[in-house]
Amino acid sequence: GDAARAPKGEAPHAGRVRGPREAATDPAALACDADGHARIMQMLESSTTQAAMTERLKGSVLRLSLDRHGCRVVQRALEVLPAALQAQVAAELKGHLVECAEHMHGNFVLQKCIEKVPRTSLDSIAEELQGHAERLAMHRYGCRALQRLFEHASPAQQEAVVNRLLRRVGKLARNTYGHNVVRHLLQHGEAQLIQQIIRAIASNNVVELAKNKSSSLVLETCLKEATCGRHAAELESERALLVNEIVGCEDGGKGSKLHLIALDEFGNYVVQQLFACARGPELPLLHSGLLELEPQLRCSGTGKHILANLRGRLRRGGAVGGA
Repeated sequence: GDAARAPKGEAPHAGRVRGPREAATDPAALACDADGHARIMQMLESSTTQAAMTERLKGSVLRLSLDRHGCRVVQRALEVLPAALQAQVAAELKGHLVECAEHMHGNFVLQKCIEKVPRTSLDSIAEELQGHAERLAMHRYGCRALQRLFEHASPAQQEAVVNRLLRRVGKLARNTYGHNVVRHLLQHGEAQLIQQIIRAIASNNVVELAKNKSSSLVLETCLKEATCGRHAAELESERALLVNEIVGCEDGGKGSKLHLIALDEFGNYVVQQLFACARGPELPLLHSGLLELEPQLRCSGTGKHILANLRGRLRRGGAVGGA
């Protein structure tokens, strides 16, 4: 049947050209048509036809959301319909939010839903997603829905989802998709949440994190937010903790954390971020540690950037960050 022949990730009949008679009696079929879906969107945009068209699409919202063309129709409906009709469309996704979040087309509908519905409606969305938070955070599409939730939901609405993610910060930071979720929390979260994340990151193996493509970006974001982010004034302890965790020379010499990180293809970017974040007594530790590495850094393309940055700052009297 059509379901067996449908491309992976698409609803049966997706993109099949419909005859005029079938389209007239089945607007949901027309909404899934490569050309016809634009006609449905026009009717949803018009105040004289949107109520009737919404009623005719009733019962088909999930099917449309999982279709390459139909998902555009549902997104437009969420954008232009008045509150009562918008709520009618969004209600059909209830119980299927995780399916939409992980779907190549449905994820766009769920993102639009989170962006457009009244904030009070986000309680039920967060509640449905919370039991799957870790899985969604590491999913190529699911991570997007969580990021939209962190942008639009209140701290109270996010709390259950965030608490589940906080238990796995190190794992998420190393993940190809999860690191984007952690960085989004750092950029959009309140001070107390950012403190928890930075402390969790600092308690991990920072050398391993810095040498991983994904988690090195999380480290950079931690340093940026703690130094010049919205809540930087409340994050001084966390900034100092993380900087000292990287610059500290527990092992000394070439085995120090700073040396191992500076010579790495991803870690060197973390070190370059340190120039903007180190302060006070952290500065001589950073400078001396990198000067010891000068021969190795000179032989590396990325190392040359570190040396150029270091020399420039030393010429200016070592002024770094907020010192």
